Amino acid sequence: MDTPDVPRQRVELRLSLAAVGGASVCLRRVDAPSIYEAIEKYKVTHMCGAPVVLNMLTNHPGCRPLENPVHIMTAGAPPPAAVLGRAESLGFIVSHGYGLTETGGPVVTCAWKKEWDNLSLTERAKLKSRQGVTTIAFSAYDVVDPDLDSSVPRDGLTMGEIVLRGGSLMLGYLKDPEGTAKSMRNGWFYTGDVGVVHPDGYLEVKDRSKDVIICGGENLSSVEVEAVLYSHPAVNEAAVVARPSRFWGEMPCAFVSLKAEVAEKPSEKEIREYCKARLPLYMVPRTVVFKEELPKTSTGKIQKQYSVKDLIQAMEQLKPSPPNSSPLTPIGFLERAATVYADGTSIIYNSTTYTWSETYHRCLKMASSISSLGVRRYDVVSVVAPNIPAMYELHFAVPMAGAVLNTINLRLDARTISVVLRHAQPKLVFVDYQSESVIREAISYFPTNFERPLLVLIGEDGELGFSSSEGDFHGNYEGMILNGDSNFDWVRPVSEFDPLTLNYTSGTTSAPKGVVHSHRGTFIVSMDSLIEWSVPKEAVYLWTLPMFHANGWSYTWGMAAAGATNVCLRKFDSAAIYAAIRKYNVTHMCGAPVVLNMLSNVPDGNPRKTGLHPHRRGSAARGGSVQNRVARIRSQSRKWNKFPAAEKARLKSRQGVRTPAMAEVDVIDPETGESVKKDGKTLGEIVLRGGCIMLGYLKDPEGTSKSMKNGWFYTGDVGVMHPDGYLEIKDRSKDVIISGGENLSSVEVESVLYTHPAVNEAAVVARPDEFWGETPCAFLSLKDGVKEKPTEKEVMEFCRTKLPRYMVPKTVVFKAELPKTSTGKIQKFVLRETAKAMGPSKMSRL
Repeated sequence: MDTPDVPRQRVELRLSLAAVGGASVCLRRVDAPSIYEAIEKYKVTHMCGAPVVLNMLTNHPGCRPLENPVHIMTAGAPPPAAVLGRAESLGFIVSHGYGLTETGGPVVTCAWKKEWDNLSLTERAKLKSRQGVTTIAFSAYDVVDPDLDSSVPRDGLTMGEIVLRGGSLMLGYLKDPEGTAKSMRNGWFYTGDVGVVHPDGYLEVKDRSKDVIICGGENLSSVEVEAVLYSHPAVNEAAVVARPSRFWGEMPCAFVSLKAEVAEKPSEKEIREYCKARLPLYMVPRTVVFKEELPKTSTGKIQKQYSVKDLIQAMEQLKPSPPNSSPLTPIGFLERAATVYADGTSIIYNSTTYTWSETYHRCLKMASSISSLGVRRYDVVSVVAPNIPAMYELHFAVPMAGAVLNTINLRLDARTISVVLRHAQPKLVFVDYQSESVIREAISYFPTNFERPLLVLIGEDGELGFSSSEGDFHGNYEGMILNGDSNFDWVRPVSEFDPLTLNYTSGTTSAPKGVVHSHRGTFIVSMDSLIEWSVPKEAVYLWTLPMFHANGWSYTWGMAAAGATNVCLRKFDSAAIYAAIRKYNVTHMCGAPVVLNMLSNVPDGNPRKTGLHPHRRGSAARGGSVQNRVARIRSQSRKWNKFPAAEKARLKSRQGVRTPAMAEVDVIDPETGESVKKDGKTLGEIVLRGGCIMLGYLKDPEGTSKSMKNGWFYTGDVGVMHPDGYLEIKDRSKDVIISGGENLSSVEVESVLYTHPAVNEAAVVARPDEFWGETPCAFLSLKDGVKEKPTEKEVMEFCRTKLPRYMVPKTVVFKAELPKTSTGKIQKFVLRETAKAMGPSKMSRL
């Protein structure tokens, strides 16, 4: 299912995804009156049903256009274009899919292209009758010649057997190893269904293999004949099967049921004449049999009785292979986007614009060029670049070459980058021209006998030229694309647990750690992020979050899955962000708390109202006042919206519940290992487990085993669990202040400080105290344009009205700007050293 287009809190008839909190409307009896009644009564938004349900709804005598559109997913036998057309005219938005019991549901869907909206109803229905392309989470399909076992031409005419591969395929048939081996070979599942591939890459099922009629040597699709029969105004249901013929071998025989309200029922001859005007002569039914109702299976499919024709005899001797030999990888998102959103805009950067088709082929070319330099599977390729098209493309091109992607924080100093490079040992490093001197310096710190990586220069705005001192550089980015092969067969992972990325922690308190993530984990977190944030198809995403930071929280890959437009900015401030939002109609963006603060503190104090979905993830918790100011830009649509602004901000400042794909989140007592009380007060360490947790720290088995114990990842962060099950981060473990035996959360104090009208940024750390051991010390920067700057005493008095006495800062230090890491986090370790250097506090014991 195309999850990015599924909204939260939908109402779905019969089938619902708990992951999006949908309401399930259950029906014991499914008939047209019951369905229409439920749609009207419960304001149904989504439902699923076989083509027989579509036919039932569109042929119901009392049907009328819906008050509100209803999305309906249909799969099974291909629904005729005439039925799809009638459904659309009533207000049903039909999504057509294809799947089998062996795939666990639909795995191919007719992904809609917005340019098709301008076509006629008949043409739209014709396109929707195709099954389409694989869903985001499924790997691949193909149509193969049963004799040659090779792909058929993509001409929409040449028929072959449909084969599938992907993670949701069955393990096998119970107690039937022979049947399993016959249907699952070479990593593919052989469906036994017949189809064609159109030039645009969309699959169309022509028939079940057993339903193909061989008439005078011609393969005749019963489905094509049925589609014409369904377009007859009097026909309710139709099924075409083979009838023996002495001369032709087989001829089409049509079984037809008519609509109840038809006044003049057509004769057998009239049906044949109707078909003759619309089909080649050999496809016209020679026999037409009228029945009150066609026989159906328990799942509503029309039962055809026939002789089975085995189309795969030539392939029976092929060696069986494991059923799931197509690992999950987010790289497939790009391949799919190039089909579904081929002409849609993928990247905008200054005057440069690419489509998804162009981006796909550029990445293939780059991957082939990377491989030609001797980079092999599991080699590391590093990138030092801002949010530019090259940085985005390399998130696909590097793993397409089989390599592991390492994006380096370009704000780091040369010595720290040198440490990262020596630890990662990349074979190749892509360097933005603005970071050229830093990388040269970083490599100069290498030991003389240490192998140096090849360097590739990324020129300004895609230029082909080199820098003036190009000696150390092997080539340039655009030159590699120019010389690459757009037909490169990209390197797929052997296992979905193969490493995909190598990311380094900020290293503000210790040496940077190399975090390794797998194809599977990245696939899961990419899909998870889209679902949880309700990112729609073809969103417009503004890159204010650095792509080098945790790979842009995996939205680099996720935006390809959604066919979104990526608006790239080399550097930004509040003015640049608001300008881009207005110019490109931006719908989504991400950013650390410092970005939210920047946007909410625009000079005129009046943030522009937009349709923007700002998203803050990770980093420190942000005070309620910042949440409140950002909420004026765009509040989330939730039941909490009825609360006052201050209460909404307080609730939003909590981190919340686990995302759908994260298995578990807990807060535990570090001494006992038991879960703390869900009272919103008892502090403990936050632990996580799920499919998107890292594989481990590179070359650090001790650090890995210390942080990953008993199936849990120990974060080192301190939090509480509220009675409603929502998590709230209270502090980093190293930031907890122990004052007079009380554990004091610096984040809680900061939250109060952020509500002060003059405060721009706040950070609270421990200062030694002769009596209490530690007391809170607040470092503040003030907003520009503040007329009356508060004194230290006034700030403490402000906090005293809102906090317990022991939590009130005993020291307040004003600074023009607080020190930050290269990723925008406030450097508390620097402030802790400053507070420590101030010496013990000698305040009164009271």
